[in-house]
This record gives sequence, C-alpha cells and structure tokens, in this order.
Amino acid sequence: MAALASALVWGVATVLFTLAIRKGGKIEHAVLLKNLLGATLLGGLAWFGGESWGGGEAGLGNLSWLLLSGFLGLALGDFLYFYALARIGVARTLILLQLVPVVTAALAWVFLSETLNRSQCLGALLVVAGGILARSPKSQRNRADALGYAAAFICVLLFAVANLLTHYGMTETGVLTAASWRLAAGALGAVGIGFARHKGLILLKSTIQATTWRSFFWPSIFGTCLGMGLFTAGLKFAKQGVAASMAAATPLISIPLAYWILGEKPNQRSWLGAILVLIGVAVMAIASI
Repeated sequence: MAALASALVWGVATVLFTLAIRKGGKIEHAVLLKNLLGATLLGGLAWFGGESWGGGEAGLGNLSWLLLSGFLGLALGDFLYFYALARIGVARTLILLQLVPVVTAALAWVFLSETLNRSQCLGALLVVAGGILARSPKSQRNRADALGYAAAFICVLLFAVANLLTHYGMTETGVLTAASWRLAAGALGAVGIGFARHKGLILLKSTIQATTWRSFFWPSIFGTCLGMGLFTAGLKFAKQGVAASMAAATPLISIPLAYWILGEKPNQRSWLGAILVLIGVAVMAIASI
C-alpha cells in the first residue's frame, strides 16, 4: 500500500514539475532542490524519530549501496526523467517508465532469486506491450522526440538498478534513514555533475534564488519528501518487482491532470498503450496478494 500511495503522490508532483519546467524552470535546479529538501526533511525526521520511526543510523555495509542508488536513480535518473517529460510529454514518458517494474523484477530474479508466477509474468508482458504501443510511429518523430525517448529508456534502466541497490542498502537500515541518504546522494550527485560541466558554482547560486524556490518548492515537498518515503517503505516490505509495480500506477493520476492542466492530448496509441500498461500493473499487483 505504501508503494501504491507513492504513485498517487508522484502523479500529482510529476505534472507540477512539468508545468514549472515549461514555464522556464531549469531541470538541474529541479533535481538539486528536490533532493536537497527531501534529504533535509526526511533526514531530520530520521534523526529525531529514531529507529521507532524508521530512522537511526544506517546499518553496517548499507550506506555505500544507498549512496550509489541515490546517485544513479535520483541524480542521473531524475535528470533524464525531467528531460523526457519536457521533450515527449507526461503521458508518453510515464507510459514508457512503466517498464521499470519489469526491469526491476528481471534484475531481482537474477540477483535476489525472486521469482514471478505466471500471472505476474503476464502482467509484465502487458506492460512491455503497452510501452511499445505508446511510442509514436517513426514517421511522426522528430529529433526532440528521439532524444526524449532515449532519455526515458535510459531512465528506466537507472531506476531499476537503483531499486535493486536500495534493497541491498536496507537490510539493516530504517525506511527514513535509507530515503534520506539516497536523497543526499542525489543532491551531491547533481552538484558533482554541475562541477564536472564547469557550472557547479552557477548551479549553487541560481538554486537558492527565489524564482527557483517558487517553481520547485511545493512539487519537491509533496512529491519527493512524501513520495520517496512511501516508495522506500514499499521496497523494504514487499518484493522488489511487486513494489515497483504498485508504484507504477502514477499514470492514473498524471495523464488526466496533464490533459487538464498542461493541455496535453494523448493520441489513440497512447491511450491504448496506457490501458495495456495499467492492466498489466493491476495483474501483477493482484497476483502478488
């Protein structure tokens, strides 16, 4: 249920982030600010709440996995996620990102020996089919679309690997502690990437400006702080593929909101792809009960 609740939260936050970026907000600002705010808030809760709240210190040997997971998923992955949202829109991006539970389940099968039953495998195939169907025909794609699709597919892989690493990082670590360390790694990773591009100081100075905070403060608080805490709880208490599948219900919220707020009008392929994806997610979720 925690992972499913995270999908609802992210569904709203995704549209708010996309709206802010379309109004001129910078993707790198979104990545840094959301991770920084999330790490500060959840880290504070983990510190003051202690182990009874899912806080306390990170378990022995867990921290390195959490930091790597945060860098891959919340620095690199989130940048590509926001880039795809800006290039190909909310509907197509989110439909393609429903491949994350499939890839996560495949990785968990290889590295954690977690198996899926026939119904869960069928659900995974439906998700893949929906993702393929939702892509625009090649004749209708431009260079921006191609870059957006590439970003989305790389993002899928990064998110799935980050999910697996999070599992390794939570064997002796509470939910809030794990989430805060991952977010901290995401923030530090965003700054590190900025300095690697020789724009680190500019990034830091511009992130603290009032315009940046007005653009990304509420999406960061709502989506990152609440959503990350719920999703991390899902990864801790459920199978990796199942938790990722539950969290994949985000399009149920985001696509209607994108139509209403952003004016996005998905074509028939997108709607059919979304339906297949959601059926696949539902099959995987029901089969796990």
